[in-house]
Amino acid sequence: MNIRVVVVLSIVALTGSAQAQSQSQSQSQSALTAVNIVVGFSPGGGTDTYARLLGRHIGNHIPSGPKVTVQNMPGSGSLKAVQSLATPSAPGTISMVTFNYGLITESQFNPEQVRTKLTDYKWIGSLDSVPAVCFSWAANGIKTLDDLRKRTRFNIGAPAVGSSNHVNGMLLKNVARTPTHVVTGYPGSADERIAIERGELDGGCGAWSSIPPDWIGNGSIAPLVSFSTTPVAGLPPGVPFIGDVASGEHEKQLVNLLIGPSALGRPFIVSADTSAQFMAILQTGFEGAAKDPHLLQEASKMKLPINVVSGAEAERLVAALYATSAKVISDAKALVR
Repeated sequence: MNIRVVVVLSIVALTGSAQAQSQSQSQSQSALTAVNIVVGFSPGGGTDTYARLLGRHIGNHIPSGPKVTVQNMPGSGSLKAVQSLATPSAPGTISMVTFNYGLITESQFNPEQVRTKLTDYKWIGSLDSVPAVCFSWAANGIKTLDDLRKRTRFNIGAPAVGSSNHVNGMLLKNVARTPTHVVTGYPGSADERIAIERGELDGGCGAWSSIPPDWIGNGSIAPLVSFSTTPVAGLPPGVPFIGDVASGEHEKQLVNLLIGPSALGRPFIVSADTSAQFMAILQTGFEGAAKDPHLLQEASKMKLPINVVSGAEAERLVAALYATSAKVISDAKALVR
């Protein structure tokens, strides 16, 4: 390598290291005055709703009483929001990002494109795991997987290839053997719901808690398949688990790997450069907010389940997912492409 290139790369590396050290030192010398929650999707979807719920309460559990704002930054299935953590925060300010857990497997499938490893961040936790389902808009006349298999095309939406909606849609196609077609480019689940009501999409795959309660109550949708190994509250009996329609034990194992990150729900992460002081403050604030009777009452009114995943639990699960062998990752990728 040209010596001039080596010198330039060394300077870049040292500059990045110096910025990280400077940010950590700055945080240790400052009170936390502002928390910016960055949502990787457009307003109105499930991830946005949970982020705003947390945003209304977390400041009450941080002694310095920081100003809490919520910002939407959709793009590349929430990858844009995650990568925004590379930008240093102002003194006394911290950014938390909530993103689509599908990025974990996508970063293993396409590391050269994603260029982000989720073990390189610090985890605050999640307010809920995300049991997912695929469903049909009932007006289509599709009520079961057998009904769907008789059709020639079934359109659903997703933010991007590799997002959880996309992965679940491809499992519906390749494991349940249905004519599912995933249309990417929707900034969030709220946009997908509008497209379903307009007839642009035939149904969807996503978090059960993100489906409007009135759609469920008035029979506007027909759940086709579940992606949860445990019973899902409110899901009608008889909806099959995707692993039960898999062909063979190896395919079942791949399905379990692909749906594993859903246990993380809609997680919140911060930069790896976040100081120990700010991490302790944020985790205490998160845990306090998650137990706050006012938050729980508000969540109950909004029909939002609260099943907390701690930052430590999340880090253990993510580390286990990244320890998956290259052969299994290759097989799993083939199943959803």
